[in-house]
Amino acid sequence: MVKFLIHHNIEGNIIYLSQFYQTNIQARKLEALMEIITAHLKSDIEREGSVNGDSMRFSTYCIESQEYSNSSLKSLQEEFEGIQIIYCEVGGIIITLGLHDYDSVFASQNFLNNWVLVLRKLYKTNTLSNIYERMDELLAHLDKFLPLGDMTLVNQSYLEYLKSEATNLTRAM
Repeated sequence: MVKFLIHHNIEGNIIYLSQFYQTNIQARKLEALMEIITAHLKSDIEREGSVNGDSMRFSTYCIESQEYSNSSLKSLQEEFEGIQIIYCEVGGIIITLGLHDYDSVFASQNFLNNWVLVLRKLYKTNTLSNIYERMDELLAHLDKFLPLGDMTLVNQSYLEYLKSEATNLTRAM
């Protein structure tokens, strides 16, 4: 159901907690997709303002064909054109899902709500700013919420992968 799940903050500094599911998308193509998503988010924020830590806003849009012309996503146009992007923002962090026509927006909003509950808890306890230091705690919470329908998106080996990625990112920063 879920094609991809990406976390990043509104300044555009990308936090890769997750990669694409069920696809073999290369990192540079993921980055190109992030450019498109970030542009949409920035225009939303300019138009509507950002959301404070205690509230959330769901937004949706579709990637349009002209958005592929100036990016390395050209080769992915057939696969991704028309995908509905649904996202919400909490505490300055954006959670993004990509949905196909046959995916349920309702189920996806529930999925996002679960992520938001965890992020909001971290935000209120002032640990969101230290997200890398609290990766084990965050992943333990997310592991309870990630199953969507009959699909379990994260297994133990994937959690280990996320932990190592978070450690590498922390060292790089």
